[in-house]
Amino acid sequence: MKSRRLYDILDDLNKKIYLPHIQRPFVWSEDQVRKLLDSLLRDYPIQTLLFWRTREEIKARKFMTDVRRDVDLHTLYDPQASVGGVERHFVLDGQQRLQALHTLFAGAVISEAGERREAWLDLTSGQAQDADGFWFGIRFAQASPGPTWYRIANLRSLDDKTGDKQLARREQRRIEPHLTGTEAERHAALDRIEDNLKDLIHILRDGDVFWFDELDGVVADYPYERVLEVFVRVNNGGTKLDGGDLMFAAMKGLSEEIEERVEDTARELCVGDIQFDKSWVLKAIVLALTGKATLAPRLFAGSDGSALIARIDADWPRFETAFEQLHDLLHQDIRVTADRLVRSTVSLIPVVNYLYHHPSPDPTQRQQIVAYFHKAQLFNWFGASTDQLLTGLHPKLAGASSEFPLADVKTFFAGYRRDTELNADNIAKAGVRAMILNLVYREKFDASLFHSQFPGNEPHIDHIYPRARLKPLGLDSDEINHLGNFRFVGATDNIRKRAELPDAHFLRMKQGGVPVERHLLVEPWASDPARLKLDVQSYRAFRDARFAAILKIAQGIVDPEVAP
Repeated sequence: MKSRRLYDILDDLNKKIYLPHIQRPFVWSEDQVRKLLDSLLRDYPIQTLLFWRTREEIKARKFMTDVRRDVDLHTLYDPQASVGGVERHFVLDGQQRLQALHTLFAGAVISEAGERREAWLDLTSGQAQDADGFWFGIRFAQASPGPTWYRIANLRSLDDKTGDKQLARREQRRIEPHLTGTEAERHAALDRIEDNLKDLIHILRDGDVFWFDELDGVVADYPYERVLEVFVRVNNGGTKLDGGDLMFAAMKGLSEEIEERVEDTARELCVGDIQFDKSWVLKAIVLALTGKATLAPRLFAGSDGSALIARIDADWPRFETAFEQLHDLLHQDIRVTADRLVRSTVSLIPVVNYLYHHPSPDPTQRQQIVAYFHKAQLFNWFGASTDQLLTGLHPKLAGASSEFPLADVKTFFAGYRRDTELNADNIAKAGVRAMILNLVYREKFDASLFHSQFPGNEPHIDHIYPRARLKPLGLDSDEINHLGNFRFVGATDNIRKRAELPDAHFLRMKQGGVPVERHLLVEPWASDPARLKLDVQSYRAFRDARFAAILKIAQGIVDPEVAP
């Protein structure tokens, strides 16, 4: 472990010290930046920094001189510092702290309104803790907040050559006329001015405050792939990283434009609260090109890696089309917007694989893709060994004719002992209730009830015949908690409904203009809710008839390939 003056570290930022391409954006708030300096002034230790010394060709990103929250990271890349053969240090652990320190001692923060605000320290502070836990007055402002405040950046500019004692006396003389209180209180304030300036100078100019470890890739064996693994491990507790971050760092020859498009694709694919990330997009791309689903930095190493990166660049228009068509399928055909209805977004990677090799599916093929998606969720096709499954499916999708190979996919998963078609047994499982009901309501209302709901009124699964009314009839839980007795209802309506008798409840809804037939599904109850009598025979007749209707509706979506 080594130590170094912060003054020298700040001097080397964007000259010898850079951020590697894998580092994510600066995310600390102003309060976090202030708390870092507050901790240092209180002589609290901070974590060790970790650098990597190397001459490898790595995309280098500069630290921000002025912190902007909406900065485009691609504008911070330094092409000259990214070339091979040039020795420099990359920060593997400590980006947030170093950017914060650079902002405090040499930079500023830019507000949303474009105001440039620098860091100031109240030299008379430090005698008591405020309500937010700060001992010292630290603030970002366009101009001096008052006569007792000192512009911290002066220590590296106007006061760069001024000794601590000389600077303390000068600031004491400047501030003393503005001090109030008793003579003892004014003397104490003057002492704090001297102590605070000495401590601030100590943080910046002394060599025993900041310690760092170094992976020396110039004289030791620290190849890029090994350093990437180290980076992910040391950052586990910081800004969240995904596999895509690691892969982007390994793909040193990938154009910045393609990287930005991958990030945009992941963001634009998100539907409702169903999220995609860069790792998902990259896995889909790599699988389509190589037939292998496992992402690892070694894929992009050597001549084979360079060839793969070149193919990604060259084939991006085809992938862009595939992702756009997937987006249309999600919105127009699949229409699932809630993550509780999706067991695995990995199931959509084979769809990209198919669309890459067979773009522009016709309506029949779109129907087959929708069926595949719902089968994958209902039967949990991708519940384990996802990379193995994706790799095994690849030849069936890439080598298919223009038709989506649903039959081959079903045979493939049947080999893993997965269900492939709906029946009265698997549709009744508790784990798929919400998925099945969503299919029914999508068909009856031509939209998912999970889409564009008022906050707090998301769909609840509700008993048409309330449990509290059925239990006294001697029915057990299996009979009561039956798919034929379930429907969706808004959360607020569910609370309001409580244990109202079903005939009265649905008759009232019908009289109010609510299309109750879309909930009840079957005749004669849909036309005449008064038939929902509270007795065992009436309940079972309605429940079983409705269950059969639910099965038929769901089969039409999930099993269109099966003859009626």
